[in-house]
Amino acid sequence: MTITILFAFNVQCMLFWGGAVMVPQQTTPASMEIKEVGQREIRIDDNRQDKYEVMSSGAIEVRNGFMLSSSRKFGEKFVESVIRNKYRLKESKTRLYDAKNANAEKCEIKGVRAWREDATKPISFLDEIKAESRKMGSDAPNNPLNRMVTFNDFIKEQIIANVQNIKLSNFDILYYCVFYKDRVQVFRCKNEVVSDIHRWCPNHGSKEKGQNGQFPISKDNIDWHLDHCLVDTMSYDEIYQIAVSITKT
Repeated sequence: MTITILFAFNVQCMLFWGGAVMVPQQTTPASMEIKEVGQREIRIDDNRQDKYEVMSSGAIEVRNGFMLSSSRKFGEKFVESVIRNKYRLKESKTRLYDAKNANAEKCEIKGVRAWREDATKPISFLDEIKAESRKMGSDAPNNPLNRMVTFNDFIKEQIIANVQNIKLSNFDILYYCVFYKDRVQVFRCKNEVVSDIHRWCPNHGSKEKGQNGQFPISKDNIDWHLDHCLVDTMSYDEIYQIAVSITKT
């Protein structure tokens, strides 16, 4: 009596007298194994690469400029200009929204910086004023450059980046960007999706209740934004190159 053994890639053979019965091996495809790890771990693995943390001196200066600029200059001048340039949006001729795309859709552009909370707690009004004067010191704990965090720090710590002053009646598309120490994530969603964002609040400020909203981004809901709205992750070197190409007006 002979026993015939059949060999096949990734196949187990169960031997019986008189022949061989092939039984498919119970292996999980690589793609499924990745999914079973969990989205949070995948993102940590993908972002542990140093491609965002290693940057040129010009990129470092640009990043620091974004981090240190006033709120208005950061949002209305720096962030809006970079996003319009990257996605070839036309600058708006009205203050109701920030840009228009090729389909003539009105676009709103928002930017937030990922910072740890200022740990300095002024005791008096005078202390608060003095704290501002010390903020620019390189070793000052309340210096924004000492409070900024990487993406991987952001998803581990309780840090809140709040996107605010969102007037739903004024736009069709919302771009919102989170500026970390090592990269910038650009998110985009349609107007009708905004109210579905986790922890969306339709009230921001006391004068425009129901018309002016906000939402926080933190480690608790960043997965939703990454899954549904992320369109790009930019390095500061890319932003530096964009800045070089923009003509000052």
